[in-house]
Amino acid sequence: MEPGETPEQCIIREMYEEIEFDLKSPTLFKTYDLPDRIDHLFWQCANIDIQNTTLHEGQKLGWFSEEQIRSMPEGALAFGFRNLLLEFYRERPFKPNNNLGPQSHTQY
Repeated sequence: MEPGETPEQCIIREMYEEIEFDLKSPTLFKTYDLPDRIDHLFWQCANIDIQNTTLHEGQKLGWFSEEQIRSMPEGALAFGFRNLLLEFYRERPFKPNNNLGPQSHTQY
């Protein structure tokens, strides 16, 4: 986060800087006080075509179902996000939508 920036302002700025996505109404899922950092996990239903998305940071952008994340080895996703995403799927704060089904994105 930049000095004076809120976690919500940070995720809005980061999503635009990293993939040029204009995040409108992110919802805070949880805040994690980890040994090396504090992570604020936000979510928003959106229809993003990653084939036509410019990735400015990270090595790769991908969509993953809950099953795909479960089958990944520990450390396969950046910053240990695998467990955080699995918790998100367990708690399911979203309402299922056939057009915008819950999938996660990550950069690695």
